[in-house]
Amino acid sequence: MAMTVEILNITEISEIESSQPLPPSTSSLEAWDHQYVADAGVPDIAQLGVLEMSRVIECCGKGVTEPLCDPLTLLRFFNSRENVVEDAVGMYRETVAWRESFGIARIMKDFG
Repeated sequence: MAMTVEILNITEISEIESSQPLPPSTSSLEAWDHQYVADAGVPDIAQLGVLEMSRVIECCGKGVTEPLCDPLTLLRFFNSRENVVEDAVGMYRETVAWRESFGIARIMKDFG
């Protein structure tokens, strides 16, 4: 079943964030929050979706080396799948797997 994101205003987003702690996998100091994605340029309407994506794919925290793991890149995946988090996460994972299968990280390291 696809997960869609309801459009909320800033007050509702703040209330939700303050009432729901981050899952244990992203509860470090480096976990993304509403302000982080807002400062990165993610529009208000998409911030909850991008935050949910970052939590599901564990984009934040120590040891994350995937260059596609930033708020604006996740926004592109989110938008391309019509704001359905589950579909966007699936597309993201397929892209990361493709990059790994072709050794893109090594190519980028060698040739920039």
